[in-house]
Amino acid sequence: MADERSASHRQRGLSIVNAAPAEDVYDTGDEVSGEFRCAECDLLIKSPRENDGLLVLPVCALCSAERWRRVG
Repeated sequence: MADERSASHRQRGLSIVNAAPAEDVYDTGDEVSGEFRCAECDLLIKSPRENDGLLVLPVCALCSAERWRRVG
């Protein structure tokens, strides 16, 4: 069905655009601030409120993944 719709839109000169916003995805070692969830297991980590508030993203303590997405 989606292929038929895409072909129909192309014939009319229209394109399909994904309306979902792109996620902010970060890697282990990036310096960030805020709240982040592991891209694999959804573990939540937060940057500290004291000092400069920066967090160096670690390897996930639960699943060893190295990708994080910003939340909130």
